[in-house]
Amino acid sequence: MNIIKADGEWPELKNSILVAAFSGWNDAADAATSAVRYLGEQVSTETFATLDPEEFYVFTETRPQTRLNEDGEREIIWPTNEFAAQSNLPGLKRSLVTLIGVEPDLKWRTFADTFIEICRRCNVTEVVLVGALVAPVPHTRPVPITGAATDPLRLERVRKVGISGSRYEGPTGIVGILSERCQHEKIPLISFWGAAPSYLTASPNWKVTSGLLDALNLVLNLELELSSLHAMSRRFESQVTQAVNRDEQVAAFVQALEEQYAMDEGSEGKIEALPEEEEDENDTELPSAELLIQDLERHIRQRQERNDRPSEEN
Repeated sequence: MNIIKADGEWPELKNSILVAAFSGWNDAADAATSAVRYLGEQVSTETFATLDPEEFYVFTETRPQTRLNEDGEREIIWPTNEFAAQSNLPGLKRSLVTLIGVEPDLKWRTFADTFIEICRRCNVTEVVLVGALVAPVPHTRPVPITGAATDPLRLERVRKVGISGSRYEGPTGIVGILSERCQHEKIPLISFWGAAPSYLTASPNWKVTSGLLDALNLVLNLELELSSLHAMSRRFESQVTQAVNRDEQVAAFVQALEEQYAMDEGSEGKIEALPEEEEDENDTELPSAELLIQDLERHIRQRQERNDRPSEEN
């Protein structure tokens, strides 16, 4: 069975950068997939291939979605891994490939084989994997970004923009699997992870998305125009702050996170605060205030349940 489903002819690409993100475990608050989607929109990528989902998903776990199309007919939307490309990145004389996917349930080694096959077909000479994780960080401060690279030159580029490394050990997702596979295949790799506040799961988190794209922009010299995204980030932060201030418990919790952040402010891993720019009211919609409040109330309940739980006796 052919796993790769080409959409017409394969594009002619040269010295390509492949930037990928996956929804699910690797994508707190949809920040990583939103970043790669925004990148693709900025450079006008076009889809050229997808992967057959039959091989990689347990559909009772990762369920297809049903929706009505423009003609009022019902259609099924399957989990997709979509490859898109722009053959010429302005100023770089390189091509860009983006992959926005869904973390597979099955056959991760086969998935990695297929990923490498597409890298070879697209003349990929550099892979960038983007992820987002939940962390005890305040929404009012610059987004902590961690990064890694597989060679000294790229690692120096990452460190020069103030992005620190990570010493995480534990369960991993498909991003970790692909990172190791790229190293084995000697494909240069950079990975970025943005930290999303643990008390806020409303999606997308435009502030984390903005932080990830700032990192991509700086390290890859993409020269993207991100003023609209920066405006969305500030509006998102303002909206969350208003919701936080409605509840004393959450406000006190956020204040404690801010104090801890201030203590750690001298450490690496933080992108500089963005300059003030004009707001664009026509940007992509933000999560509703009601959704933000529900998020915060859920967080309060979970904290109270943990505090009320009796400790185990020895």
